[in-house]
Formats: sequence, C-alpha cells, structure tokens
Amino acid sequence: MGATQRLFIAAALPPEAREAVGELAAALRLRAGAGLRWTPVGNLHLTLRFLGETPVEEVGDVAAAVEEAAADVLGFNAGFDRLGTFGGRRPRVLWLAPSEGAAELGALAERIDEALSEAGMPAREGAFRPHLTLARVRRGDQRTTVALAELIA
Repeated sequence: MGATQRLFIAAALPPEAREAVGELAAALRLRAGAGLRWTPVGNLHLTLRFLGETPVEEVGDVAAAVEEAAADVLGFNAGFDRLGTFGGRRPRVLWLAPSEGAAELGALAERIDEALSEAGMPAREGAFRPHLTLARVRRGDQRTTVALAELIA
C-alpha cells in the first residue's frame, strides 16, 4: 500500500474570532478541571469534512475539488454560542456550535461533499454538525465526564 496522509477540510477562523474563543476556553478551563486536553487557540478550526487516511496521489484531486466547490462562496458571519458534547452519556469532546451561519456552513459542506463525490471520494458518514472542538476528555477520566455535564448544563 502506498503512502497516505490524514486529511480534513476546514475553515480557518479569523484572528479576532480565534481570540474570543480562546478567552472562552480559558474561562471554561478554570471550571472544568484537569481531565481535558484543550485545543490550542492557533489550531481552532471548523471541520467541514474529515477524510482520514487518504492516498497521497489523491491529495491533488481533493484539493482541486474543494477549491472548485468553494470558489464562488462569499464570506458570511457565523456566531458561535452553544456548548455541547459528543459521546452521549460518556462525553469525549467539548464543542462550541454556531447559532448564526449554520445554514451557510451546511450549504458549503454539502457543496464540498458533492465535489468530493464527483472526484471519487467516499460519501460522508453521518450528518454534518458544524462545531469547533474546544477540548477532548483524557481517556478513562470519569470525573471529567461529570464535570463536562455540569459545565454545559
């Protein structure tokens, strides 16, 4: 098997948005305890599609498909103000989701999905759920799952 790269397609946050989310994360960190691995502020992004391990020879096709899908997308505002978790009763990810701009993000993700499908990439697994990953639970830390439930309540 040839070389692969772990790929995802993401929208970067403007510096002022990253700073605001970083301030929120710092405040949450004080309340959440030590069982979380926090996303560094410089790494905050909005994942539009996770592709996983992709053969290196397909990276150019992926980039071209995404570039074409997003070429005529105009800028829009997104307001992130809802905290939540992934993982059901045992949360493993703390996220921040948009209340404003979710429809535009969904439309962009759909355009990207269609372009990737035309380029021969597999279909998305599950529904698109726009979010910023703020933190992940360290494995086996039960106290943190309780703290997370209290944090988002």
